[in-house]
Amino acid sequence: MLKKKTILYILSCLFLISCNKTSEEQPIAFSHKVHVKKVGLECTNCHKFAESSVTPGLPEVELCMTCHQFVRTDSPEVQKIHEYWKSGKPIVWKRVHNLPGHVLFPHMLHVRAGLSCSVCHGKVEEMDIAVKVRDMDMGWCVSCHRDVRKFVADLNKREKLGVPEPKVRRAPLDCWACHKP
Repeated sequence: MLKKKTILYILSCLFLISCNKTSEEQPIAFSHKVHVKKVGLECTNCHKFAESSVTPGLPEVELCMTCHQFVRTDSPEVQKIHEYWKSGKPIVWKRVHNLPGHVLFPHMLHVRAGLSCSVCHGKVEEMDIAVKVRDMDMGWCVSCHRDVRKFVADLNKREKLGVPEPKVRRAPLDCWACHKP
């Protein structure tokens, strides 16, 4: 009987670990580090709806081709972009952060409140491959909503993010602010 419990425990742990992957393999090996630090792009250059929509949006092949029809055309990864372009098919990027379906996370409200992308997504500008750095569970979100400026200041100290102080002090704590009915 002990063996069955031990095996069940190990299988449960493996399942939980597999559900909490920190990164997904993307169809294109896109380096945020190169595009942000070297090229100088802002998050909203590729995630163009972050300031105006619930979802930030993911870059379309047409956007990539703005530069990559001329830049690094001999790169195998850029050649993949060209294949998407020629086929007329979209690049199907894999989401790095997946919140449960009952959670409402309007990006535009967080951006308008002056929250840097790094608060939730970590130092993406230093990542070759975007990885999930936070679980963003309810406790984490509520801690931020209670005192946004203190939360961000503490995060800055711990992780040396260097993000500016948000415009707001607090955010709504009522259930329907974050949960869909």
